[in-house]
Amino acid sequence: VPAYVLDTKDSSDVMEMALVENIQREDLNSIEESEAYAVLNKKYGLSHASIAKAVGKKRVTISNSLRLLKLPSEIRKSLVERKISAGHARAILQMKSPSSMIKVWEIIIEKNLSVRDSENMVKAKRSAQSKKRRTLKNKDHQMASVENKLIEILGTKVNLKPSKKGGKIEISYFSVDDLDRIIDIIIS
Repeated sequence: VPAYVLDTKDSSDVMEMALVENIQREDLNSIEESEAYAVLNKKYGLSHASIAKAVGKKRVTISNSLRLLKLPSEIRKSLVERKISAGHARAILQMKSPSSMIKVWEIIIEKNLSVRDSENMVKAKRSAQSKKRRTLKNKDHQMASVENKLIEILGTKVNLKPSKKGGKIEISYFSVDDLDRIIDIIIS
């Protein structure tokens, strides 16, 4: 029987080597592999680069694998059950919130999307979200500009409170005389 004799410092080295050996089996699913890398990283303090060297993979492969553990549990379960692939999961991870990840995952499952189609869908959704954020920022900037003009004209604190159907202008006054002054400005 061919055998290797290895010198180890302690039992944790033996456990680490056994774990590395088990990771290299081909029948592990993506989540089992990720969990094993996490043990090497957390329990044995190995860096992603050290794990990569030990298992003969690239560092980025290890990092991407560990990211799979950030998925919501139902998505991880579908990865274990091979309903989706690790490629699908990496596309889903581009969505930042768990709720948006789950929505994307449901569409992938429902429409049986390929990894490429999943990536394109996520890219389109992220682009739409980014455009919406820019629009809101621009509106906020416009509101601040109008608010500042009103403060300058009225000489007092002014708050604009937008809502879906218009909004409110809140003008502060600090005495009856101050109120009379503001009313005179508005009327004239």
